[in-house]
Amino acid sequence: MQCPLPQPQPIEFDTFILLQLDISRRNLGLETIDIYYVHNPEIEMSAVPRQTILSRMRKVFVALEKAVADGKISMYGVSSWNAFRTTSGSKNYLSLEELVKFAKEAGGKSLHQIYRPFFLCND
Repeated sequence: MQCPLPQPQPIEFDTFILLQLDISRRNLGLETIDIYYVHNPEIEMSAVPRQTILSRMRKVFVALEKAVADGKISMYGVSSWNAFRTTSGSKNYLSLEELVKFAKEAGGKSLHQIYRPFFLCND
C-alpha cells in the first residue's frame, strides 16, 4: 500500500512572486535587485481566464511595491513577447494602459514600475 504524500496548500500568486524574489536575492547574494520583471504573464491565458490574470497582476504590483518599500527591489516591470503587440480581441492580449493603471493604483504617487521597450516586429 502506498502512503499518500500530504498535498501542499495552494499559494497566492503574489505570495509566490515574493518567495521567488527572496530566492533570487539569496542566490544572487544581493540585498536589492535593480529591476524585477514579471515575464510573459500572458502565457497563462491559454489556461486561465483574462480576468484572473488581471486580478493577479493587480496583487503582484501591490506586492512588488511593498518589495520596493522594503528595499528588496528598486523597480519592477512587465516584459512580454506578445501581450502588448496583439489586438484587443486576441487570446494573449494585455493592455499596457491597463497594467500601468494597476501599477499606479499600487504605487500611489511614488511609482516604481518600468515597462520594457518592445519590438513591433520579430525576425
